[in-house]
Amino acid sequence: MSLEKSLHVAFWNKLLQIEEQIKIPQRMLNDIELQEIEKLLDDLNQLAGSSNLKLPPEKMLLMAFRLEIILLHPAMLRFFLFSKAFIPDDQNPLTNYEQHLHHFFDSMKEFGGITEELKLISESTLMLWKSNLAQAEENRTDSLTGALTRRSFFDIVIPMCYAAPRQDNEIALLMVAIDDFKKINDTLGHLKGDLVLHQVARTLMECVRKSDIVGRYGGEKFIIFTTEKQSNSLQQVADRIKRAVKHGDTPCEVTLSMGIAQEKAQNPIESTFYELIAKADQQLYKAKRGGKNRICL
Repeated sequence: MSLEKSLHVAFWNKLLQIEEQIKIPQRMLNDIELQEIEKLLDDLNQLAGSSNLKLPPEKMLLMAFRLEIILLHPAMLRFFLFSKAFIPDDQNPLTNYEQHLHHFFDSMKEFGGITEELKLISESTLMLWKSNLAQAEENRTDSLTGALTRRSFFDIVIPMCYAAPRQDNEIALLMVAIDDFKKINDTLGHLKGDLVLHQVARTLMECVRKSDIVGRYGGEKFIIFTTEKQSNSLQQVADRIKRAVKHGDTPCEVTLSMGIAQEKAQNPIESTFYELIAKADQQLYKAKRGGKNRICL
């Protein structure tokens, strides 16, 4: 448990550093969630204030359970998922939080501190974690392609846009569309069309760097975000994607049209981001009008 405690402390310290760097916007939470989190913070402060008091083991265990329950709030889980874009899996408690809960409960059993009531709470806590995680992952990723949903893509990328100016990075978008996708559906059927979508999405995620974010923009269109110091690096990613799709195992010949847009993130940050989407979309349609199967920037 001491190793897990160190991991959790390091994780929260890292999140504080991220907050100082990018000033994570409160738009990640709605008003109700903000109120709930503020209430939870008050509860945490009260728990912290009483932690130095000499309490019987049962009270201390209940306090520990309360801390775990607070971390199971859906907004906290979404924040954990957001943090995966910045913190490696081996440093992120989300990666093995279920294992942490098992260790937590086993430790209580070892020291004889678990009653039937606490056992029921522990089982409920673990079930709640699994349910919340499954629901969050379902809402976060597109079930057909495995890419981020459009909403999750925006939730993750917009805070990253705030970080870019502080790191002297530009923000860049690659808009990708499968050429003649309607024809694929009409000729081979929708099941084969779904397979093409899945395999193209898999190729995109295999070709990008770990720091790049891939989302399904809608229909046969995908969107890739990165922060850049070099102006040609996203062009290299696009070239790599084009080669991989050409030599891939799709059920039919597939080509892609791609549009790239890149610029400095300026205030207001979100306006800059949405303008960049429009520019990448314009470049995508320029590629389509130019004969498809090409990259425009």
